[in-house]
Amino acid sequence: MRTSLVLPLSVVALAAILPAAAHAGVASVNGAVGAAGAVCPHATVADAIAAAGPNDTVYVKPGTYTIAGQTISDNITIVSSNFTCASETDHLVTFVGNNVDRMFIVNGATVQFRDLTLRDNSIVDFGGLIWVVAGGSAIVDGSHLRDGTSSAGGGCVAVHTGGAVSLWNGAELTGCESLQGGGIYVDNGTALLMPGTSVNLSAATDAGGGIFARLSSLYVYGDVSDNTAGDNGGGIHVDASFGTSLAVVSGATITGNSSAAYGGGISHEPPYGTLTINGGTVISDNTAVDGGGVAMGDGTLGISGEATLANNAASDEGGGLWLHRLSNATLAGTGVGDIYISANTAGGHGGGLATDTPDVEATFVTFIDNVAAGRGGGVHGNNPLGSSETLSLQNTRFLRNSGSSGGGLYADGLDVEISSDFASCDTSSLAKERFCSEFRKNEATATSGAGGGIAAMNGAVLTVETTSFFQNSASQGAALGVHGSTSEALLRSGLVWDHPAGVAALEAVAGGDLEVRASTLVENGAPAI
Repeated sequence: MRTSLVLPLSVVALAAILPAAAHAGVASVNGAVGAAGAVCPHATVADAIAAAGPNDTVYVKPGTYTIAGQTISDNITIVSSNFTCASETDHLVTFVGNNVDRMFIVNGATVQFRDLTLRDNSIVDFGGLIWVVAGGSAIVDGSHLRDGTSSAGGGCVAVHTGGAVSLWNGAELTGCESLQGGGIYVDNGTALLMPGTSVNLSAATDAGGGIFARLSSLYVYGDVSDNTAGDNGGGIHVDASFGTSLAVVSGATITGNSSAAYGGGISHEPPYGTLTINGGTVISDNTAVDGGGVAMGDGTLGISGEATLANNAASDEGGGLWLHRLSNATLAGTGVGDIYISANTAGGHGGGLATDTPDVEATFVTFIDNVAAGRGGGVHGNNPLGSSETLSLQNTRFLRNSGSSGGGLYADGLDVEISSDFASCDTSSLAKERFCSEFRKNEATATSGAGGGIAAMNGAVLTVETTSFFQNSASQGAALGVHGSTSEALLRSGLVWDHPAGVAALEAVAGGDLEVRASTLVENGAPAI
C-alpha cells in the first residue's frame, strides 16, 4: 500500500519529493520480443530515457543492466515492468554500476525510481549510485539501493545545491559506504525517510554512518539501524557548523548504531541549528564515547511526546543523552505518555543524561534503571564555566538509577528546580505516597557516595518542592546529600520516607546548607536529618 503523511514542508518542496503516478507517455526498454509477443522498442536504458519526454514513464523489462554516468534532466519515472513493457512489476529489474562512474545523475529534474534494485558500484567522488544536483529530486519509491561506495560522501545517494532525496513505500538503503554519510549525504538540500523505509548496515569512515546532513533539512520517520561511523553520528550526523540545519526525527527507530566518538544514534555538531525528536521515536541499543543515544553540541534541542531512549551505552558520559553547551534544551512529555530514558549506561558520568547546557527544562520525563560508573546514575548536571545554568524538572520521576554519587541526580555547581504540578499530572494513577515528581529506590554506590536520590556539590543550589523520596540509599544522605560550603538545598512541602538505617535521609556535610520546610519525614531507619 502506498503511504502518505502530512509533513512540515512548503508546497514547492513537497511537490519535489512526493511519488507520482505513472503517466500516459511511455518509453520502454529492450528490443527483444516480450513473453507475450509485444515489442519493447528501445535497445538500452539510455535510449529509453533519451526518448522519454517530460513526465513520461520508462518501463524496463526484467533483467540486469549496467548503468554508468546516466544523466537525467527531465521529470520522469523509471519502473520495473513485465516482459512486454506494458505494466509494472516489483523488483524484477536490477541496475549495476561499472565501478568507475556514478550510476545516475539527477540534474535539476524530479526522477522517481520505483520498485527497482540499484546495487554494486564504487566510485571516487560523491554518490555511488545516485547523485542529485542543480535542485533536482530523487524519489526512491519502493526501490532497494545496496552496496554503493563513494570516496567523498553518500555511498548510495549524495545530494547537493538545493536538491532532495526521499524514500517511500518500503524503500531501503543497505550496505552503503563512504567518508561521510555512508547511506545518504546531503549538503544544502533536503532528505526525507517515510515510515517503513530504512537506512541500515552502512558505514562512514568519518561522520554519519547512515546519514550525513549539512546546511540541510532532514526529516526521519523511518528506520536508521546498525550503521557505524569512525567519528560522530553512528546513525545520523547533522553538521550545523557552517550555518543553520534542521533535523526532525518523528516516530522513527534509531537502533543498533555505533560511533567511535559522539552520538551513537544521532549527533548534532555546533553551533547552529535545531534537532527535534517527536513522540513515538525509539532510540535504543546505540553506542558511543559520549552520548550513546544522542549527542548534541550548541543549538536547540526539543524532545516531545512518548519518545524513548533505552539501552544505549557511552564509554564516557551520557549513556542516553549528552548535551554540551546548547542554547537550550526542552524535554516535554505529555502526561498521557512520558518521555522514557531507561536502562542506559555510562562508563563515566550521567547514565541517562549528562549535561552542561545553560538551560534544560524537563516535564513528564521518567529516568529509570540507568547506571553510571561515575556520578549521576539518572542525570549528571555540570557547570564547568561557572555561568548561570538552571536544570528545571517538573513531574519528573527518577526510579532505580545508580551512580557512585547522586544515584538519581548529581548537581555540580548549577541551579536545580524540582516540583510537581498536580493539576497537570494524573494523580489517580499514583500510589498515595507518591508525588508527581519523585526519587524512588535510587542508589549512590561508592563507599563514601553522597545522595542516593540527589547529590548537590560544588556550589549547586537546589530548590525541591512537592517531591517525594522513597527507599533511596547512600553512605551520606540516603535521599539528599548537600556537600561543601557553597552548596545549598531547600526542601519544601516534600515527603521523605522509608530510607535505610544507619544513614540520615537528609544530610549536609563539609559546610553544606540544608533547609527543610513544611515536609513530612516518616518511617526512616535513622534520624531523617
